[in-house]
Amino acid sequence: MFNIEKRIRAFRSSPQNDVDAIYKQVTGLIREMEIIQQMPNKIEAIVRLFQVISPIQDAGGFSGTLQQIKSKDYGQISPIVVEALKALQKHFENAGRCQFGINRTKIGQPVTADDVWLGNVFGLWTKTAAYWLSREEELKKEERLDISKDPNNPATNWYCIHDYSAGNFVDSHITGILANLKILENMASRVVK
Repeated sequence: MFNIEKRIRAFRSSPQNDVDAIYKQVTGLIREMEIIQQMPNKIEAIVRLFQVISPIQDAGGFSGTLQQIKSKDYGQISPIVVEALKALQKHFENAGRCQFGINRTKIGQPVTADDVWLGNVFGLWTKTAAYWLSREEELKKEERLDISKDPNNPATNWYCIHDYSAGNFVDSHITGILANLKILENMASRVVK
């Protein structure tokens, strides 16, 4: 049985208002993710992704909105919205700061190519994004016949770092983040100005 007082409070302060309150942030993030998705250099793209995600992670992501919605929702909000917010939180955690991960920055610290670490793939040591970017031309010439499926078009060390490591990370997070942001964008009924 629903508590009548909670239902009245939920009616007065609809959880839809909480979804609407993040509308501008959501649309801004969509634009950022689409720009990152189109970046041809995936090492630069991963650095930019961390530059966008880290401050959001520092601020708790959408955890406050998620808590507000849960406290007020008695069936007014689609469960899809709650799941989208939870999925975004997971992306912010997994694509955010981590002392021993790829983005080795501390809370509040700006992310640079010197703070992003890539490697530990196909026998390549872990080095900073700045290091890999500075060696791009050299890495493109270093063929990797040991991992190539086509001997006429062998993979290179650049492929290992750029496409396999950075590219896969960026693509998987951007795809998930965009899908969930678009759900939130579609569910917002108005823009709070």
